[in-house]
Amino acid sequence: MARYLFIVSREDRALYEVLARRFADDPNAEVILDRRVRTDPPAPYSGPERRMRPEINNEIQQRAYAIVILP
Repeated sequence: MARYLFIVSREDRALYEVLARRFADDPNAEVILDRRVRTDPPAPYSGPERRMRPEINNEIQQRAYAIVILP
């Protein structure tokens, strides 16, 4: 069965709290705040980054959250 990871923008704590309460009893869902640190200007690229997924970045910027389906 698939599991779902909700990544919520760290600027939207209210949404995080709503989703965390909603999925608190669901063993197939996890809600987390976006832990990535943004830097201005961006840090130089130093190799593969497992958390570098442009589509997730776009979703978080546009909707304040992204859903990742885990195997």
